[in-house]
Amino acid sequence: MPRPVGTPGVSTLCPTLPWMKTSAGANAVTGHYRLREDWLTFNAKTDTFTGTAPVGASSFGMTVTATDTSGLKATDSFTINVLGAPTVTQTSAETMTVGKSSSFSLPAHTFVDPQGSAMHCIAELASGGALPPWLQFNSTTLTFIGTPPTTVPASLSVEVIAKDTSGLTAADTFTIDMVGAHTTNSVGLVGVSGTTSSTVHG
Repeated sequence: MPRPVGTPGVSTLCPTLPWMKTSAGANAVTGHYRLREDWLTFNAKTDTFTGTAPVGASSFGMTVTATDTSGLKATDSFTINVLGAPTVTQTSAETMTVGKSSSFSLPAHTFVDPQGSAMHCIAELASGGALPPWLQFNSTTLTFIGTPPTTVPASLSVEVIAKDTSGLTAADTFTIDMVGAHTTNSVGLVGVSGTTSSTVHG
């Protein structure tokens, strides 16, 4: 029988209990349960568990009893495992040099999955947009490589997202400082508007 699996912070519809669907004549079967978790509910009509596991939950035991109209019972005790999302163990702060090919790699253990599941990473701008064409990301080695153009801003905010085999994710957002990037300085003149011209007398 499949064991229910939940996810912290996510409403989960757990697998039904097939053994409760008996073929003992026309006798009706009703389900009874003992819950030790106040966030989990059980629907005896559909034999379904539903709930939103709290963050930090791991696993807990459960007992379900089916009783027919003759008073005969069947009981199943099992464990519900709660899957944890990947976590970010460290945040990066990187630099690249304008006009020069530069590269850097995130530490191998930037992301950790509590189940030890394999993770796939993608990179994008922190705003959700795609990386600029000059910046490439290798998802296997977690390496960024590129040659920043002279038009690049002084810094670039990037996000790397890791997703495990259960579809749970974690994100590391950091800034890439651009060494040699041009910055625009502006001088404000209070109370002056329009175009100003100056004449220099020799």
